[in-house]
Amino acid sequence: MKIAVFLWNLMALLTSCRKPTNSDAMTITVDQVHSLLERKDDVLLLDVRTPKEFSGGLGHLPDARLIPVEELETRYEELEPHKNKEMVVYCRSGNRSGRAVNFLSQKGFKVKNMSGGMLAWRKRFGKDKSD
Repeated sequence: MKIAVFLWNLMALLTSCRKPTNSDAMTITVDQVHSLLERKDDVLLLDVRTPKEFSGGLGHLPDARLIPVEELETRYEELEPHKNKEMVVYCRSGNRSGRAVNFLSQKGFKVKNMSGGMLAWRKRFGKDKSD
């Protein structure tokens, strides 16, 4: 029993002291995005959903640029003028935007994935905080 308790405590200590992973450093919460927008920080919002989703019920963030994730590999050069800007990428739930963030970071962009996507945004801020 003492060994099990020791191992449990050791595991808890090791996981609480871990360094942030690359994916941790490449995520941003909806609250953090909201703060960026409130402060009017110079940030590019990239929506990687389909055009139908972009104009659909969940809406989109103000001034967001739409490049569906399926087109990103052939259209990412459109983002070159914004390469030195912080970029927040989002989708419906955070999965497609996670793939987009991995791709764009390999191309040298400063990107973060909005954790939870538009579902999390709507849950936190409702419809009135976006387009």
